[in-house]
Amino acid sequence: MKLHLVKTEYGLIPCDDEDSIKYKRIKRNIPLEYTVTQPRNIDLHRKFFSLISTAYKNRHERSIHNNLEHFREDLTILAGHYEVRRFLDGREEVRAKSISFAKMEQHEFDEFYDKFVNVILKHVLKGTSNEELRKEIALNY
Repeated sequence: MKLHLVKTEYGLIPCDDEDSIKYKRIKRNIPLEYTVTQPRNIDLHRKFFSLISTAYKNRHERSIHNNLEHFREDLTILAGHYEVRRFLDGREEVRAKSISFAKMEQHEFDEFYDKFVNVILKHVLKGTSNEELRKEIALNY
């Protein structure tokens, strides 16, 4: 059972009516196992895709990428979020890691997002300031 709780001065309490119903079903005085995760901020996730779209539309080197997904993967790798696959014949292949909600907690995504912005400013939108990029993203978001 998945249950969303909020930490308060009185302890953990259910987030909403649906979670309250689930919470009431739990018997008292039995051991429970908890895995604590902070759900990702959906607004920042959407802002991330606005960032990619903004960078893609305004990129200086249009001949390099003509596929938005490849563009995102390359930037993800440059931001350091990748894995290396090693083949039996000794070859290596670098692949962008997933940024799905199931694969990254909020604090990891926050760090990744900042690195991603820096990669865009360094490799794609050279000469654009962080503030200018954030304003442009806000307009498209």
